[in-house]
This record gives sequence, structure tokens and C-alpha cells, in this order.
Amino acid sequence: MPATDVRPTTRSRVWIVSLSALVVYLLDSLIRHARFHTGFDLTIFDQAINQYAHLRAPDVLVKSQQPFNILGDHFHPILMLLAPLYRIWPDARMLLVAQALLMALGVHLLTALAVRRLGRFGYFVGAGFASSWGILQAVDFDFHEIAFAVPLLVLALEALLDGRFTRVLMFSGLLMLVKEDSPLLVIGLALALAAQRKYRQALLLGAFGVVSFVLIVFVVIPYFSYSHAYLYFGYAGGGSGGVGGLLRSAVDSVFSLRAVIFVGALALTAGLGLRSPVMLVILPTLGARAVSSNYAYTGFLYHYNATLMVICFVALCDGLARQRLLGSAGSGRLLRAQSLLLAGVAVVGLVRAPTVPSIAAVFASCARCVAADAAIAQIPDGARVAADVFLMPHLVDRTQVMQAYPGFVDSTGLPLRADWVILDLDSTSYAPGPLEKPADQAGWSRTLLDSLVTSGHFTVVDRNAQYVVLRTVG
Repeated sequence: MPATDVRPTTRSRVWIVSLSALVVYLLDSLIRHARFHTGFDLTIFDQAINQYAHLRAPDVLVKSQQPFNILGDHFHPILMLLAPLYRIWPDARMLLVAQALLMALGVHLLTALAVRRLGRFGYFVGAGFASSWGILQAVDFDFHEIAFAVPLLVLALEALLDGRFTRVLMFSGLLMLVKEDSPLLVIGLALALAAQRKYRQALLLGAFGVVSFVLIVFVVIPYFSYSHAYLYFGYAGGGSGGVGGLLRSAVDSVFSLRAVIFVGALALTAGLGLRSPVMLVILPTLGARAVSSNYAYTGFLYHYNATLMVICFVALCDGLARQRLLGSAGSGRLLRAQSLLLAGVAVVGLVRAPTVPSIAAVFASCARCVAADAAIAQIPDGARVAADVFLMPHLVDRTQVMQAYPGFVDSTGLPLRADWVILDLDSTSYAPGPLEKPADQAGWSRTLLDSLVTSGHFTVVDRNAQYVVLRTVG
């Protein structure tokens, strides 16, 4: 169905939806940060963007003390766009603000699309998208490059619905710069074009997606990687490799209760959008997740589902418009049913991503936060420091920060070379694995403290509540 014009009054109402979302996203992200709930991922991206801002290779210290180019881990050169902003405001909170703005931009674009196609019901669709579980969970979990994918995918899908292939190709090209799994979305767009019987365009876009995926994963990432390989293939087939391993992993995933619940949640989120060929865009991503042993890919955690929300809600707009449900017999009952589904999606989003409790926490006292701030204040600018994961984002923009970890080594096994250490004796940032000695989550930091002091290389210079600050002797 062709899009209709958006009047000035309508535009102002769309802005109300997106600005409301922006306020919620900013409050949630910044309050979580102030309460020391941000951690490892925010630190990684801060270090990478800081390097870009100073025109250096994006080597990330928190990943390894040897040169560790982040482009050899994940391919997200679009992050370079944030480098000028980081020069103006070199602070981890800049990334959180940028993510909130990008997510709110996605809400604005999708709400405008929904209103053009569905009239007033489009506002409800936009609000449902803004509060959906995949979007809120992404906002509620540090910073990630997927924030760029949300508005870009909305624009690509809108161009798809409007039959503007050049724009589809342009936004698909930009999506390729977001992450190495973005070609799966582009291949999905090709499937949707094929469903519209635009076979030549589908073939061209599909080939672009496949070639891009092969080049990024087998050429570009290995070139930058310290191991000269794409390490995340280890998740495929449960790490067993081969076609048999992939098939076993796919069968286990498809018939697991977790996957059934996850796919069911996507279906309920899309609602009447299941009628739309736009839902085909989701298939390559779901297929790749089915052969992976990463449990987060078929769950409600982290940032992975933000783009899936875009597909579900654009499909919903198209499904309603295509079937002309707003003017057909029984449309009232269908819209009421869809409204209940959207309300349910919002409730799930608020439950899975504790946005409201995070915002409400600003009114509660936080003795732990005061003690953490006092510990961080002990560390001089430019120092080389190993810190608990939830302290790292508060040190990253003025120190050389690494993660304090059992064994006092980095993720590549190199012993940490730090002049300062901050430990949280109640830390829950590390849980012992099934093959390790039984211990509670907090036990590792106390064991590490004893080890560092008895080694004679470190001495305690401050102890405030659960936080201990150490520095090298001599």
C-alpha cells in the first residue's frame, strides 16, 4: 500500500513518541552507569573509539595487552563516526548518549512509517516498538554497534516497501559497516524482494550480501585478528565442526523449549505482521542462530534482538496495510487483538529490561556507589590499572584500564602488567565454571587480593567498604 503524506500535526505527534523514548533511554542508560551497572562492553567500545579519535588503529587494551585490533574480533567500522564526538567529550557516557539518540531515531522513523500507512494506530505501533523487549534490552546493556543498525534497517525496509531499490541497496551497504552479521539481514531483504517477484533485484542484493559476508568473515577479520581467524565460528555446531555438527546443533536448537519460547515471542511481537513478506528478512538471522551454541542468540538477553524488533514491527505495519484490515469487516476486533499483543510486548520489555526500576533507583541512596567513587578517585590520570569489570567504564577515559580477573591475566592469557588494582570484594563479575573448584561468585576477588598482597608486589593503600585499592611496591 502506498504511503500517505504526513501533516505537520502528525509530525509533531511522531516527535512526541520519539522524544519520549529518548528521555527514557537516556535516563535508563545514564542512571545505570552512575549506579555502576555498566561494564566490559562499554569499556571495549570506549577504548576502540578513543583510538579512532586519535587516528590510531583500534587496539583494545581490555581484550589483550598485546596489540588487539578490535576489527579482528568484530567488524564495525561505522563506529568511526563517533570519533569526532569523542574528541569533544572523551567520556564513556558519550557512547550511551549516542546509543540513546540512535535508538530514538529508529523509533522516530518507524513511528512515521507506521502513521503513514496505518493512520492514528501507527502511534500505538511506534510506542510498542519503543518499549519492545529487544529495544529496551539493548538500551539496558552497555553500548553496542547495533544501535546504528536500528535506524538503517528501518530505512532499508521502508525503501523495500516503497519499491525503491536504489535506496534499499544504499542502506544495505551502510548496514554492512555495522557488524559482520549484517549481511544476513541483507540476504533477508533479498528474500523479501524475491517474494515480491523482483527476481533480478533479489539476485543482485543476495549476491551482494553473500559476497560481503565471505569477504568480511574470511578475509577482512582474519587480516586484523591476532589469531588470523574468525574465532566466533567456534560457536557453530557446538564447536564440533562439519555439516553433521551444524545439523545436530540446528535440531537441538529448533526443538529446545528455549527456542520455541523465543520464536513464539517473535511471532506474538509481529502479530498480524506474519502476513507480510517482510518477515522473510528475519530468516537468515534465525537460521544462523539455530546452528550456534551461544545461548544468548535464542533468548531475551543483551542487545542481539534489537534488529529483530525492527523487522517484526515494520512487518506489522505492512501486514495491516496490505490486508486493508483498518477498513474491512471485523477490523475492530483485529485491531483490539493487535493492541493487546502490543501491550503485552511492552510489558515483556519492561520486565526483561528493568528500565523503570533503573530510573526509579535515582531516588534511592547508594552507599556502594559512594565507596566506588572514592576508590576510583585514588587512581591518578594515565595510570595503568586493573579494575573490577563494573568499575572499568568509570576509569577508561582517563587511565589504561584492564579487567581484574582470577589468575590476574588478560583474555589472551598474558599476566596483567598493572601499577594499580581496584577490587570489589563482593564482585559478581565472575562465576566459576563447572570444572573449577566450588566457590561463590564473590570468593575469587578475595582470593586474588590475598595472592597479590602475599606476592610482595602490591600493597593495600585504601580500603573503603567492599572496595580495596592496591598499588605496586616501590
